Amino acid sequence: MIELLRKLVSINSIFPNEEEIGNFLFDLLKSLNFKVEKQYLNTNRFNLLAEKGQGNKSILFYGHLDTVPIYGNWTNNPFDLIIKNDKAIGLGSVDMKGGIVSIIEATKNFNPKNFKIKIAFGVDEENYSQGAFKLVNSDYINDVELVIVPESSLPYHKSEKASSIISIGRKGRVVFKISIYGISSHGVNKDKGINAIEEASKLVLYLNDYKHEFNNKMGYSHCFVSSINSFSKSLSIPDKVELILDFHTVPNQTADSLKLDLKNFISNLYKENKLKKGFKDFEIDYINRPTPFLEAFENKKNKYFDLVSNSVKKIYNEVSYNYGQSVSDENVFGFKGIETYTIGPLGDNHHSSDEWVSIKSLEKLSLIYKKILNEFIN
Repeated sequence: MIELLRKLVSINSIFPNEEEIGNFLFDLLKSLNFKVEKQYLNTNRFNLLAEKGQGNKSILFYGHLDTVPIYGNWTNNPFDLIIKNDKAIGLGSVDMKGGIVSIIEATKNFNPKNFKIKIAFGVDEENYSQGAFKLVNSDYINDVELVIVPESSLPYHKSEKASSIISIGRKGRVVFKISIYGISSHGVNKDKGINAIEEASKLVLYLNDYKHEFNNKMGYSHCFVSSINSFSKSLSIPDKVELILDFHTVPNQTADSLKLDLKNFISNLYKENKLKKGFKDFEIDYINRPTPFLEAFENKKNKYFDLVSNSVKKIYNEVSYNYGQSVSDENVFGFKGIETYTIGPLGDNHHSSDEWVSIKSLEKLSLIYKKILNEFIN
């Protein structure tokens, strides 16, 4: 397992550059007697689809091929896997090349008789989930009754028994662009103008008072400002700012209802003179993206709930459940109504320097997946 993980980490698959790792895994899965095909998004990007077995139902193990860019100050080369005791350190080690290794280890010698094992390794999870949307709208998914994903369920990933925690739903995500306007004036006559940057800064602080929606299973929705953009090309007070507001949603909170609520919240700030009105009213809209926003979901079907739970118990002697506080490709499958469970490894430093995964947890994760396969036969 370690050598395969070492190889995967050595391949740069920062989105949108998943082609090399996809080709490597294509050859590997073929050598393991899977029927393998490439599901193309465009000339150089494809999902990898593999299957073996027969029957009219299938179980899907899903992982994503891409990683985030290199962030932070790494101790070593991010593409060189470093082993320190139980930690395997490298870019994508926990998110989620370690999970891919566990899937392959669990399925490589398993030969189902009355169902199909399907494996899908998708692209673009760390961006717009284009691979997952391509997959879920294809015939490949039609006979899938159960989806298992070795993703981390942030922030519940740090437990020493991380793989005994099953995520049975996730929050959703909506991203807004908010335009705040001021009034331009010469920089030496700043009192004649309204600095849009100052007004936008006030809004950022007032957002701390926004009343978030509460869900008794997933907790509160939450948001953060991911970008502030403004520029004055001359010696002038800036009169426009664009804020990007990244929002995690809970079930029954739609993009449209949230947009209206935010619009009312900001309008009241102007009515209460907490913000100064510029040369035109503020605007709020969705950011442009090639795929729909990821909707919050919780499993509505629970046909395989006991099967998955018991498989975890047999390895860890315990099991617990949570709801992921952030989005992933599971949202695409879960919102479509396919029974979807996240069981991921112990690890940390996702989207940061010195990302690592526990080797022991990867081994136990593969054992859990084998247990699920054995029970799925029945």
